[in-house]
Amino acid sequence: MPAPREGGARRVAFTNAPPVEFVPWIDEPMHTALLTNAHARVYEAALAPGAVTLFHSHAANTAYVVVRPADGATVINEIVKDGAAGPDPPATLTVRSADCFCFPCADAGAPLVHRLRVPIDAAGGGPHFIGAEVLEPGGGGGATAAPGDFPAQFVAAGVAERSFFMVRLTLAPGGSVGPFSGPSTPCVVVVVRSGALDATGPFAALAGQPPGAVAFWPGSGDSWSATNTGGAGEFEAALVVWTGEGRGV
Repeated sequence: MPAPREGGARRVAFTNAPPVEFVPWIDEPMHTALLTNAHARVYEAALAPGAVTLFHSHAANTAYVVVRPADGATVINEIVKDGAAGPDPPATLTVRSADCFCFPCADAGAPLVHRLRVPIDAAGGGPHFIGAEVLEPGGGGGATAAPGDFPAQFVAAGVAERSFFMVRLTLAPGGSVGPFSGPSTPCVVVVVRSGALDATGPFAALAGQPPGAVAFWPGSGDSWSATNTGGAGEFEAALVVWTGEGRGV
């Protein structure tokens, strides 16, 4: 269910440059909300070559998964900070499918305000991001989760914050994982490569879904399993898993 628009431009004031107006990300036209509940707000930003977003803000701790392109695309990140002399120098980044990163905005105590620009000659049709905001710890009853709770087929994705961490799962044709007890904390699963899946737990909702599909797991601790039955290449997913500690907003 799409999140409501928040409305109203805001300003970043510099000491030695004109102010910059920005909007919350939900009001930025190239960002689309995919699901919202008490624990998470998930959105996508699919940026075509030549795209330039509005300056926009992110206030929650947010984890990102790059869905495409596999061969990499260039994106230019322009960050502005209230009270600075002027805008930060633009940062040119190369992103590839299955890359994971985060902006721990709530932990930093200040929103990230930025815009993204994609060169007109960007490869692979431009980058496609999925963002997952961590809004509440979840789990209840003191439930916690850590990367070591997952089977060996799940590998650390290089993101570990107080309130969440990220892992990846890749299954070759014929490969499988589980059954095992899923986490007792919430998580978001993002498809990067579809494969041909026969699964339980949150993966069941993603069988046959395209890259960029997402599923939310409420943290019941029920059984998970997944088998890539073959014929459609590898299955790959990235997971954002709540630790059960901290807060995202």
